[in-house]
Amino acid sequence: MLGYITSLTVDIGFVVEAQTEDELPERLIGAYRISHPELSSAFVIDSQKTLQPRRMISSAKENDDDGDEKV
Repeated sequence: MLGYITSLTVDIGFVVEAQTEDELPERLIGAYRISHPELSSAFVIDSQKTLQPRRMISSAKENDDDGDEKV
């Protein structure tokens, strides 16, 4: 399918959903547009594989090799 797409624009909006009538009207709090991405570098993601969580930011306290905490 990737070879058939020649142009792509994706609009994404973020809305806080009202749970009661007091919270109405709902409002758009943010939006993002992806316009004309480089489709030649796109790839298919295998949804059957389990993704492993990755640590993005190191914590303030880390353990060194002997188990002592270092700050």
